[in-house]
Amino acid sequence: MFSRTLGIIFVAFTNFRSSIIEKCGEFPNKLSCNFHVTQQRAEVEPHLQPFVKGGRISEEELQANVDPQRTLCYLCGPPPMIEAISKTLLGLGLPKDRILFEKWW
Repeated sequence: MFSRTLGIIFVAFTNFRSSIIEKCGEFPNKLSCNFHVTQQRAEVEPHLQPFVKGGRISEEELQANVDPQRTLCYLCGPPPMIEAISKTLLGLGLPKDRILFEKWW
């Protein structure tokens, strides 16, 4: 069903973005990544633009990237985001034990 073994959908725009993109380039059939930016204060660097999407992660994007039998989700962020995405993932059939999270308290 899925051609890749690891997909990264990243909400935070961190210093790790270039490293993540480099690894995706090294293993294009095994890795993919999308960065979601909800509050961008600076211009996105041109080489990063193909990987950047504005706005929050949508249910449609999660549905396209979640396989309830194989996906393991790691979530980190403020509690309302974790709760909303967890609820969506559960609605897509992902078992609760495959959703791991760290909340920013």
